[in-house]
Amino acid sequence: MDHTTALALKITAFLAVLAVVLLAAFALGHRGAARNGEQTITLAGQGKVTVVPDRATASLGVQVTKPDAKGAMAEADSLQGKVIAALLAAGVEKSDIRTSGLDLQPEYDYEGRGKPTITGYTVTQTVKVTMKDLKKAGDVLSAAAEAGGNATRINDFKLSVGDKDEAMGEARDKAIADARKKAQQFAKAADRELGKVIRITETGSDSGPQPYAQMYAEDSMVTANALKSAPIEPGEQKLSISVKVVWELR
Repeated sequence: MDHTTALALKITAFLAVLAVVLLAAFALGHRGAARNGEQTITLAGQGKVTVVPDRATASLGVQVTKPDAKGAMAEADSLQGKVIAALLAAGVEKSDIRTSGLDLQPEYDYEGRGKPTITGYTVTQTVKVTMKDLKKAGDVLSAAAEAGGNATRINDFKLSVGDKDEAMGEARDKAIADARKKAQQFAKAADRELGKVIRITETGSDSGPQPYAQMYAEDSMVTANALKSAPIEPGEQKLSISVKVVWELR
């Protein structure tokens, strides 16, 4: 056997041994991963709490239609200024009033077979208002309706909770406890025990405000009086959190 042939045989033998070692390592790693997978359990849990809304938000504004854009804008500016002044006088903080919309659109006459003609312009201005004292919300809306007259528009009125941290924390605790209760039940069925928590993931939450119907001030004085006298009942709001928890199984 010459030197070249002997060297080739040695290389072949080395590669064969290396292949066996790699296959064995892969098999051991695969079995280890399987064992690790069998040693954990993952369960989802949900927690809910009930809270009472303590504030309200709404979009307040005016809508004006005039033959020309300049006139419509000027009157809308004037009326919206009165609405904002009324909000401030009713106790709303300036920082709780934010411009949320300004829209100028032409009005068309589509009668006849000819090209539609512009008959005027409509301007809509809105501000988003946060009313932190729910007991005064009716008075605030009434003041806005009276100041804006028949042009007043009140939309997107919602009730919400100002500080949700404590309530959401309680819901989170309930969600984790719910997941643990389920995991303990499964572990008991498998004659195992729960070990340490490996991972907790918050998978979702629902804490949105409660919407109310929109309102229009077709008769400013009637609407203002109605808003002032109508009680705003906060009711209750559900807050919920969902979690997914992974435990070690012993």
